[in-house]
Amino acid sequence: MNRMAREDGFTLAELLVGAMLAIIVLSASLTVLDQFVKMSSRTDDRVGLQDEARQVSRQLARTLRNVAPSPEFPTVIGRAAPFDIVFRTVDRPRASGLNTRNLRRVRYCLDASDPDNGRVLEQTQRWDSQTAPGLPAGTSCPSSDWGPSRLVADHLTNRSGGTDRPLWTYDQRATGEITGVKLHLFMNEAPNIPSQEVSLETGVYLRNQNRAPTALFTAAQAGVRHVLLNGSPSSDPEGDPLDYYWLVNGVEVGKGLIFDYPAPAGGSYVFRLDVRDPSGLVGHSPTETVVLP
Repeated sequence: MNRMAREDGFTLAELLVGAMLAIIVLSASLTVLDQFVKMSSRTDDRVGLQDEARQVSRQLARTLRNVAPSPEFPTVIGRAAPFDIVFRTVDRPRASGLNTRNLRRVRYCLDASDPDNGRVLEQTQRWDSQTAPGLPAGTSCPSSDWGPSRLVADHLTNRSGGTDRPLWTYDQRATGEITGVKLHLFMNEAPNIPSQEVSLETGVYLRNQNRAPTALFTAAQAGVRHVLLNGSPSSDPEGDPLDYYWLVNGVEVGKGLIFDYPAPAGGSYVFRLDVRDPSGLVGHSPTETVVLP
C-alpha cells in the first residue's frame, strides 16, 4: 500500500519544497529582470543625453562660426572667459533702424548656482543705432544688464563636486588674437552616478575673426643725418593691405612703407612704426634707437 501511495502523488513536504524552490527561482529571475530593465533605462538615458550634448554642441558651434567683424569693432570676441563668452554675429530676423550691418552681441554663460545641474544660458544685445553700444558690464549668469535669458542646455556638471572644468577654452589669451575656440560639455542627469556622465568636445575655427597686424621695420643710416626706414617686414594675419605711420621720439613724422627721415641735428633718435589694417586694428613695433653723429 505504501508503494502504491508513493506512485500516486507527492507528499505535502515535497510540494512545499518544490514551491519554495519555484519561489526562489522566480525571485532570482525577477531580480535579474529588474537589473536588466534598470540597466537598459540607464543606457537609454545616457544615449539620450549624448544626443542632447551633440545637439547643443552643434548649435553653439554654428552660432560661433557666424561671428561678424565691423569697422567700429573689428575684434569679434568681446569676452573670453572659461564659463562666459561674448561675440558679435549677424542677427536673425533682420534688425531695424540704422543697424544696417544687422549685427547683435551673443553671450553664452554657465549658470552654476546648482553645480549638479548647471545651465548654459544665452543672452543677446540688439541695437537699432548705426554704431554698436558698449558691452554690458554684468558678468553674473544670468545678468540683468543683458536682459532676458534663454535656456540652451541643462544637466551640466562642469563644476559639479568641486570640479572646475572650463566650458570654453581658447587658442590665445588676447581676445583680438583668438582664432580657435573649444567647447567642453560635461552632462549628467544623475550626478550621484558618476558613470552616467557624458562628455563632448567641439572645436570651432573663427574664420571671420580679424587679428591685429604685426609691425616690424629696419632702420639704416643713409647719407648725412638721414635714416632710411623700411616697414616691409610687417605683416597682416589676413593678408590685408596696411598703412604705415612712422614715429620719432613718440611723435608721428611721416607715412608710407619706406620713409627717409632727415634728422635736424646729430644725437640719439628713437624710432617706432605703427601699422593699421583696413578695419582699424593697429600693430605697434618695438622701438629702435639710432645715434647720429
